[in-house]
Amino acid sequence: MKSLLAIGVFPLEAEEQLREFLPKVSDVVEVHSDLVEGGTTLEHRDGTPQLCLQALPQDGSPGHYSVWCLSRPLADGKTLFEAGQGLNPCVAEQDGVRYQVTRDIKGERANLELLRTFIADNDLTELDADELFTDRTAVDMNAEGLLMLMDFVRQQAEHFYMEWPEGGQLNLKTAQPSAWNISLRSKNGWFEVEGEIPIDDATVLTVGQLLQLVAESPRGGFIRLNDTDFLALSDKLRKQLARLESLTVSNRGHLQISEFHASLLGSALSGELEIKHDKRIDQLQKKIKQSMAKQPDTPKTLKAELRDYQTDGYQWITRMTGWGAGVCLADDMGLGKTVQTIAFMLHTADQGPSLVAAPASVVLNWQRELQRFAPSLHVEVFNTAADRKSLVEQAAAGDVILTTYGLFVTEDEVLCGKQWNTVCLDEAHVIKNRQTKTSAVVMKLQATHRIILTSTPVQNHLGELWNLFQFANPGLLGSHEQFRQKYIVPIEQQDNKERSRQLKRIVSPFMLRRTKQEVIEELPDKTEINIPVELSDDELAVYEVIRRRAKQLLEDEQSSSGVSVNTLAEITRLRQAACSAELVEKNWKGECSKLTALSDLLQEIVDGGNAVLVFSQFTSFLSMVRQQLDKQKQPYLYLDGSVPVRQRDQLVQQFQHGDCPVFLISLKAGGLGLNLTGANYVIHLDPWWNPAIEQQATDRAYRIGQRQNVTVYHLISQHTIEEKILRLHQTKRNLADAMLEGTNESHKLTSKDLLAMIDKDSY
Repeated sequence: MKSLLAIGVFPLEAEEQLREFLPKVSDVVEVHSDLVEGGTTLEHRDGTPQLCLQALPQDGSPGHYSVWCLSRPLADGKTLFEAGQGLNPCVAEQDGVRYQVTRDIKGERANLELLRTFIADNDLTELDADELFTDRTAVDMNAEGLLMLMDFVRQQAEHFYMEWPEGGQLNLKTAQPSAWNISLRSKNGWFEVEGEIPIDDATVLTVGQLLQLVAESPRGGFIRLNDTDFLALSDKLRKQLARLESLTVSNRGHLQISEFHASLLGSALSGELEIKHDKRIDQLQKKIKQSMAKQPDTPKTLKAELRDYQTDGYQWITRMTGWGAGVCLADDMGLGKTVQTIAFMLHTADQGPSLVAAPASVVLNWQRELQRFAPSLHVEVFNTAADRKSLVEQAAAGDVILTTYGLFVTEDEVLCGKQWNTVCLDEAHVIKNRQTKTSAVVMKLQATHRIILTSTPVQNHLGELWNLFQFANPGLLGSHEQFRQKYIVPIEQQDNKERSRQLKRIVSPFMLRRTKQEVIEELPDKTEINIPVELSDDELAVYEVIRRRAKQLLEDEQSSSGVSVNTLAEITRLRQAACSAELVEKNWKGECSKLTALSDLLQEIVDGGNAVLVFSQFTSFLSMVRQQLDKQKQPYLYLDGSVPVRQRDQLVQQFQHGDCPVFLISLKAGGLGLNLTGANYVIHLDPWWNPAIEQQATDRAYRIGQRQNVTVYHLISQHTIEEKILRLHQTKRNLADAMLEGTNESHKLTSKDLLAMIDKDSY
């Protein structure tokens, strides 16, 4: 044979002999020649267009893979080609035997285009579709992208298959929900979640383990079972499991769902996964459906004409409490939360006595509103009762007892020993801190119906929301630690949008919020204006000394988890210095730029025949304002926390009757319980950390009954921390509304946050 090859070239006359000779030696050697029938002595096969995807882990990049797309025209064959390119026909080996193969190039290219389209449409790589898998190059993917590709390959098995040439294999298992066994069983006011989830012959999960894995794999349709095994879930099944997981809490090793979630269980029980449940769920859902279908009439004994949205609010409270739920009425300030609640108290007056808790500044307003709108109810103020114990013990149907929050700690046995028909917490954010004694006592109150009223369900962080709902619907959000891990950390620290949506979905059935703009067409316009105040060089020098000291304290605390009392005190001094150097340097004799700006503004407002509210969080600064007005012989009214409740009412009446055009009010004392629609101007002398508190103060004037356009001024000292607080407002604006929209950007201020706020370079 070697001698034959050595000849190299044969004359044309040898064609006939070669045609006879070559087939005879084909059993010994492979012959490719036009002189052989078919061009080769190899057996012919037709190739498959099915494409082979090979994946390898990338060295030095954990969780990243290189993926190749190749053509293997013979199934289980050894020879690989570039997909859609190359020789045709070709020679390919299978089981040690070589064959002449006619590739389905057209089919390969169609499959390749299908693959490229899927990868590009799902953003599995940064490359454009026409750049994928050219010249036998690999495509880089992360684990999530690769899992999506594997699931696609599984669904398109006639077109593709996967290979793992050198280990590092990921195994994708398919969920079989028809084989899963999950059930809900009613027990002691809860629904216990039980069940086993067979994944394959070797793997069985508890329902708790499955839901935990779903929670830990929030994106995509895959959950990680271990380092190499993943479970593919359809989008519908994953959403069903996520809904179920969002409702569950763990209690002593048992997975439970509160009965308050019965209205939300429908979407969790229906889907690809069949969840068995006992009759209690059906009974409770039927009760909810019947209650929510009711249209209770407004009580005839109510001496008020409710607006349409107020009627809706009253009916909503009645329907929700009718099936046993507590509610949060979170309407804007000034929309009449009190009268809506009074209508409900009249509706249920024959069922037992009611208790209303409110800040001291609001109790008199409640007494006045009840006497005006519900004269058929017998109203007593707990604070002024000669015998408080007897008052509570003898309280019966038709009675309403008003109390301040301050008495809960000293009178806990009296108030908590009574079974109330309705307990209403007005300005409920007063109990937002679960660690206070007042909050602990309030949680022990016994009531058939629970109502909380607040325009700001979330002021600073989500922990406040947990505490409010722990009173309204105990157990709805689990324990505080469970809520922290499940919602606070993911939402506030990790910006987890899915957890935010889940939380909104859980609390929104029990919360009703309407804004002024939504429900009151006749409410006049409100204009917000920031007025920059330029401090003098001497004022800025005083400010700078304090700023450096505060910065040093914060830098020293960077490694700690919180902010010390001393540092907070220094930050307060810094904010005072932004108002007036005199507040921090008693020997200061210079002018106060902010006072000068205020004087000019007040003169313009008063000369125009207008009335104005002036707010500051620092009573010491208001004292300076008073001195200035006294010198200018400008009449004014003054209110802070030291003013008795009765005198507060007299001051309000004076202002409303137009006796005095200027009302100086401390932010803390005047942010609640005042109706001051006589004002058409509001001035905030200094910004508070949370804009919701300022909004509450502004709403003393901008509320039902206001017929004039309202202008709100904010005096902001330039190049100071006040500018930074104003920027903070952008992320904390309308926290309750943001929560209801499924987002929350509130957070507790840390040392790092404060350090950034006082850093001079960032002004």
